[in-house]
Amino acid sequence: MIPSIYCYLYLSSMWHTYGKMDDIPVAIVNHDQQLQYEGKTINVGYNLVEGLNKSDSLNYETVSDRKAESGIKSGKYYMVVTIPKDFSKNTTTLLTSHPKQLHLYYRLNSGRNFIILKMTTGTATAITNKVSKQVTQMYSTILLSTLSKVTNGLANIKYTKIPQTI
Repeated sequence: MIPSIYCYLYLSSMWHTYGKMDDIPVAIVNHDQQLQYEGKTINVGYNLVEGLNKSDSLNYETVSDRKAESGIKSGKYYMVVTIPKDFSKNTTTLLTSHPKQLHLYYRLNSGRNFIILKMTTGTATAITNKVSKQVTQMYSTILLSTLSKVTNGLANIKYTKIPQTI
């Protein structure tokens, strides 16, 4: 009887592991500062935080550095995602001759639960992919806008036929 009870308790704890992911608390610390670039407001950090808050993948909470630090130490948060101050600024360097790499900082509370550690690690990869997609869309828009200006400029050029003399 005891092995059956043990087996039932063990299997029930593993059943539908991903069913309650929206209860896993994750802290987001956003230091990013928006900026103006070619007449457009760039605020990648804010857009990322808004997208994460709207998703139901995990229980995201935007907090201060101090609250995130104490929360991960006490076990309140399983992961802390930190967006650096120059995140949006660095996205504008991707089309320059010296692009800067974009960094997001993740801190995982690995000592609490192995399964949740694996889930939050997968989430960190998903967040990185989401940022890559957002930055790619932003640059596609900028490039298309620039190409449109070049096309308009080329259309306004007046061509003069130079007579050929032999």
